[in-house]
Amino acid sequence: MAGNIRLSPEELRDVARRYGIESGNVQQVVGTLDGMRDHLNQVWEGNAKEAFIAQYEELRVSFVQMVELLEGVNHQLASTAQTLEDTDTQIAGQIRS
Repeated sequence: MAGNIRLSPEELRDVARRYGIESGNVQQVVGTLDGMRDHLNQVWEGNAKEAFIAQYEELRVSFVQMVELLEGVNHQLASTAQTLEDTDTQIAGQIRS
């Protein structure tokens, strides 16, 4: 048995928009963290700094992937909302004919 769809395309678009907003928020956090890394890079010397910067750069990849993931979810949900709306319109047209 197929599941029931219990939200409107507009509700789905709203959730998609929120994912897009959060993607932007994560991007801002990454920018802030990059600035902090840059500051430490200027004022800190030694092996510990080098280890910290290397570790940050490794972790940064995951931060950027999170931005991309959230943006992808945004697009996927928006596309799903459009498909849901188009399908509903199509079914309504078939019923009317």
